[in-house]
Amino acid sequence: MTQRRSSSGVTAFLAFSCFSAFLGAVCFGWSTGVINNPKASIVRLINESTAAHYGVQLTAYTADVLFSVVVSMFAVGGMIGALVSGYWAERLGRRNGMLVNSGVGVVAALLMSVAKPAGSFEMLIIGRLLIGFCSALYTGLVPIYLAEIAPRQLRGGIGVLNQLGVVTGLLLSQALSIQQALGGPQLWPILFAIAGLPSVLQLACLPACLETPRHLLLTRHDEAAARSALCQLRGVDKGDSEDKSIDEELAEIRSELDGQTGQEQRQGCSRLAAQWRPLIVGIVLHLSQQWSGINVIFYYSADLFQGVGASESAAQLATIAVGAIMVVMTLVSVPLMDRAGRRTLHLAGLAGITVASALFTVLFSVGQQQKVNGAVPAGLAGGASHPRCSSWCSSPSVPARSPG
Repeated sequence: MTQRRSSSGVTAFLAFSCFSAFLGAVCFGWSTGVINNPKASIVRLINESTAAHYGVQLTAYTADVLFSVVVSMFAVGGMIGALVSGYWAERLGRRNGMLVNSGVGVVAALLMSVAKPAGSFEMLIIGRLLIGFCSALYTGLVPIYLAEIAPRQLRGGIGVLNQLGVVTGLLLSQALSIQQALGGPQLWPILFAIAGLPSVLQLACLPACLETPRHLLLTRHDEAAARSALCQLRGVDKGDSEDKSIDEELAEIRSELDGQTGQEQRQGCSRLAAQWRPLIVGIVLHLSQQWSGINVIFYYSADLFQGVGASESAAQLATIAVGAIMVVMTLVSVPLMDRAGRRTLHLAGLAGITVASALFTVLFSVGQQQKVNGAVPAGLAGGASHPRCSSWCSSPSVPARSPG
C-alpha cells in the first residue's frame, strides 16, 4: 500500500525513519551528560573497588584522577569511532551501520550498569570506552542518513534533528541524574542502563527502515532498490508515470557518480588540490565547536558551580538550566537556518562564544575569590547558548562530520 504524499514533503515513513535515526543522537547526548551529576557516587565506587581488589586506600586526588579517566574514556572511544566511521558507513551502509552500532551501545550500557553490583570501576571504564566509540559512530552515521533520506527542501530542518537529539539527550540525562531522581548512591547505575534504551529502540525500529537511496545507487549500484526506497520515502506510487520527482532525484544522485568516474577522477592530483579548501573549512567549523569550551561545561559544570559557592543541589539544578538553554537554542536555529544562512549564523555564534568565554573567565575568577553565587552561571549560560549555533554548521545539508 502506498502512503499518501504530504504537501510538506514529510510522509509517515520519512518521519519514522528520521525518528529511528534521531534515537542515535539521543544516545550520544545522554552518554555525554550523564557522567556529571553522579560524580560523588562514582568516586565512592572507585574507592571501594580499589580497596576491595587491591587493598589500596586512595587519596582524594587519586580518586579524582581515576574519575577523570572514567570521563575521558568516552573521548578516547570517540576518537577511535571517528576514525572508522567513514569506512563503517560505506562498508555496512547507513542503516545497517546504525543497526550494528546499536548492539555496541547495548553492550556498553550493560557493562556500565553492572559496574556497581560487580564492585568494579574497571567495567565502568570499559563501558565508557565502548559508548564513546558507539556515540562517535552515531555522530557520523545519523547526519549522513538524515541528509540522504531528506527531500532537498527539507534538508536544513531535518539536519538539525541530529543536534536536537544530542541536546535532548543531554537535558534528559542532567534532569534525571540529580540526587532527587536517579543520581543517588543506590540508583545511579540505572542512569547508565538507560544509555542503552535508545539503542534497544533502534534495534526494534531500524529493520523496518530502508537504506538511503544515495548509498543504494552510488555504492551498491542498485538503481531499482534506490528507486523503490525513494518512492516509499516520498509517498509516490511506483507505477505513477506522471510524477517525475523520483527521476529527478535519481538523476541528481547519478550525477555524483558520473563526476566520480569521469573527468574529475582523471585529473588526479588537481582534483585533490581542489578539495583542500572545503576540507579545511569543515575541519575549522568543527574545531570552533570543540574548542569553545562547551565540553568542560558538559562534564564538569556541577563542580564549577560548587567551586563558586553553590550547594550540590543548586549546582545540579543550574546544570539542568544549561541543558535547557541548549535545547531552546537548537529549536531556534531551525527557522533561522534557511532565512539568515549558515555562514551568518555561525559567525554570530562565534562572536557570542568569544564574549561568553571572556565573561566566564572574569566571573569565575571573581567567584573563586569572593564565592559570589550567580557569577559563573551567567558565563555558563552564555557559553551554552552560542555553541548551539554549530547545529547549522554541522547540519548534514553541508558535507561535514563531527566525531564528537
